[in-house]
Amino acid sequence: MNKLNKLQIALAGGVFLSGFFGVASLASASTLAISPTSNALTVGSTTTATIMLDTTGQAIYGVDIYSLHFNPAVLQVVDADGATAGIQIAPGTLMASTQYNSVNNAAGTIQFSQTPSTGASNFTGSGILATITFQAIASGTSNLTFDFTPGSTVDCNVAGLYTDLLTSVTNGVYTASPVLDTTPPTISSIVAGSITQTGATITWSTNENSDSQMDYGLTTAYGASTVLNPSLVINHSVALSGLTAGTLYHYRVKSRDAAGNLATSIDQTFTTQSAPDTTPPTISITNPSTSGQTFSGVMSVSAVASDPIIAGRVTSGLLSESLLIDGAVFASSSAGSLTANLDTTTLTNNTHTLLANAKDNAGNTATSSAVSIITFNLSNATRYPRGLSLSSLEGLSSIPAGTSITASVIAPTTQTILSTQSLSPSATGTYMVTFQPSFPQVVSIRVSASGYLSQLLTSIDTTVNSSVVLVVPQLLAGDFNNDNTVNSLDYSLMNSHWLQSFATADVNRDGLINSLDFAVLKNNFGKSGQ
Repeated sequence: MNKLNKLQIALAGGVFLSGFFGVASLASASTLAISPTSNALTVGSTTTATIMLDTTGQAIYGVDIYSLHFNPAVLQVVDADGATAGIQIAPGTLMASTQYNSVNNAAGTIQFSQTPSTGASNFTGSGILATITFQAIASGTSNLTFDFTPGSTVDCNVAGLYTDLLTSVTNGVYTASPVLDTTPPTISSIVAGSITQTGATITWSTNENSDSQMDYGLTTAYGASTVLNPSLVINHSVALSGLTAGTLYHYRVKSRDAAGNLATSIDQTFTTQSAPDTTPPTISITNPSTSGQTFSGVMSVSAVASDPIIAGRVTSGLLSESLLIDGAVFASSSAGSLTANLDTTTLTNNTHTLLANAKDNAGNTATSSAVSIITFNLSNATRYPRGLSLSSLEGLSSIPAGTSITASVIAPTTQTILSTQSLSPSATGTYMVTFQPSFPQVVSIRVSASGYLSQLLTSIDTTVNSSVVLVVPQLLAGDFNNDNTVNSLDYSLMNSHWLQSFATADVNRDGLINSLDFAVLKNNFGKSGQ
């Protein structure tokens, strides 16, 4: 029932206006109050406030809240009746009929009226007239203020018969504070990018604006931190520099929000790029292990190569290795070790140089220390003639012109005569003996003349080009039948021509066989040639 209705009832009852106000002055006091009168809440939270009614023993006909004000920038009323259009507060149960219930959250006003039902008794007593649920939407202070002026019937009132029984109101003050942020940021999308030999850029995201910093190092103890970037951002980026190439780094990122809550990621890792491989491989010849050895036929040559591992650098790996003889490649491999056969018969009989080369996948090359070898193959050997010097024949001061000197080349192991050569002296008196390629390397030479015991020269190396003349010992006389032994057969031949001219047995070449010739024969009797 509004104020106009109350006035009409009073006039209809024959009560003068002056009497109406006179009743108000004699009425007992009724009160309206906000409970609790003060409250503190955080932004986003809700709280309830009750409108308390106390009639102080008087029977009342109803209550009008017209209006209760609040600060809509700080508080908003939560609708208590979703099934009814508009926003309402929750009516209490003091009186049966809610005549009006409306909230204007934009203006910050609450209007509410409640009366007993027409057939019921008026209400007497105290209790909750209505309950308001507020939600704090921003920090600040909101006064809860009743529109009330004593004596006014067009604001908040408690209706008695012919009078407003409301004599006082108790307002409230509610304060909303910001929510205390105790939740650290959420870190996600951690990426180590732009990785070089000496640097990297670490990026990550947070769910709220926060600063940027990271710890990093070679272990999970880290040991180094970047300079704090205090800018509060969602997307973070921190650049690292001065790192070591080819190295595993541990790191963790950290972000602190405006409220000081710190978030730290779990351990992360990245590896810097390795520096280019500029180190040459290593290689050495392992067989033969020393220089100066002589080889013939097929020999085995071995080398070992590797690509060294250098910390912080790419190990490109061994690409190839090669064996060379006198600069020419004769074997190659991509393995770390190489063994190959070298046919020395394809080389001249001389000193040769073995080398080994290695190359890695980065193009670095290396050459081993040189190993010199001496090759000798008889099939490749040049046979050099040897000069012989025959100073004299026994019993003669010089070798008569036209004397037949014969040289037989003999194989030492089989005593096979390889060739027989008739020798003639050169202008210097040297006799030259020649050798065929099919001869053994070392031979013997038997020098003989008709009527003389032969002399044997041994260990003659046919492959040696020597200007040294081989001296043949004096040939002993008396072998007149040329069986290489001085015996009775030779004496018989001499004796049958005694005091005759017989060149075969004429040792001293004086044209007469006599005792002078016999003396030489007798001195050599029983001797054999070589």
